[in-house]
Amino acid sequence: MSYLLSFSVWVLLSLSNQLYGQVHYDSARISVRQFDSNSLETYRNDPDFLYDRHVQKLELSWWDRQLIKLQRFIFGQTDAGETFWKVMGYGIAIMAVLLIVFGLLKIGLKGVIGKSSTSLDMGFSEIAGDIEEVNFEQLIAQALKARAYKRGVRLLYLETLKGLTQNNWISWKPNKTNQQYQHELKGSRLQDAFDELTLRYEYIWYGDFPVDLAGFERMQQVFKTFQQRVTQNI
Repeated sequence: MSYLLSFSVWVLLSLSNQLYGQVHYDSARISVRQFDSNSLETYRNDPDFLYDRHVQKLELSWWDRQLIKLQRFIFGQTDAGETFWKVMGYGIAIMAVLLIVFGLLKIGLKGVIGKSSTSLDMGFSEIAGDIEEVNFEQLIAQALKARAYKRGVRLLYLETLKGLTQNNWISWKPNKTNQQYQHELKGSRLQDAFDELTLRYEYIWYGDFPVDLAGFERMQQVFKTFQQRVTQNI
């Protein structure tokens, strides 16, 4: 058995020699090259090739540091900045809601914040007591004499409230709002006319709309027409 195995190996080796020929070895001369010492030294001294050295730390001025802090604060990259912008967001949202509510209630910001003390005195000093005891004709005449036409329009509106009270359409009180009087007339035949009258009055009084003598006389005619409807039950 071993004889047959050896014979087989010898046959394979003989065939391989015949097919590929003898093994050839590389006999070329090897030229050993050396590095240039001067070139190596040049590269060692060149900063662009010092990869294993630490990069020099960048020194920031005081002003640069403050700008970076401000930038982080503005963009919410700090706890304080994040809290600030959250509070601002809530504040803006609340203001938006208040503006919408005031708009729906037809209340101007000037009416909420309040006018000057002089303007407010014009509104209520004439009716410090019972509105039914106030002589509005005399007060309106005084306002016209002083060319205070805007105050005259205010007195016309108060005179109208007096007529509504005397005819049991509303219950007048000094602390009531115009919207409350409108609510008391809701569903009545005077509702639409009184709403229009109130709108015109508030546009002049709260909107700082300038009024001259001609404008006052037109408004006076509108008020008188409404007052006739109240007293004549038409």
